[in-house]
Amino acid sequence: MYKVVYEDKTEFLGGDLQNSKWNEMPSKPISIIGYPIPNSKQILVMEGYEAYNHHIERGKFLDGSETLIRIILMGKSKNIVHCCSIDLKTSKIDIKTETFGRELRGGATTGWKEGKKLPNPQYYII
Repeated sequence: MYKVVYEDKTEFLGGDLQNSKWNEMPSKPISIIGYPIPNSKQILVMEGYEAYNHHIERGKFLDGSETLIRIILMGKSKNIVHCCSIDLKTSKIDIKTETFGRELRGGATTGWKEGKKLPNPQYYII
């Protein structure tokens, strides 16, 4: 699903959309994180942020079944969060800038992982 490279150059490979293994990551500073964009050969990359988080958004049908809607990868720098949302159906990427504590539909998220902060954090597609 995703690949994390840590400050010490070790790596962690995430799981799938049902079990991302986000909470199983080692607790050490992240240098770079890359998410494959579904139905594409491209990768969304984030690096240089002081903290990272992600969220997998699901929707429910009337019969109680669920569908996966989007992955939101977040990078925090100071009090600002860059939210990169990947639509799982269309592979369209939407980028938003939010205030920390209001990064997901106006509310805070949990599960932030420490990053290796650089002067100019960035996100890009390769």
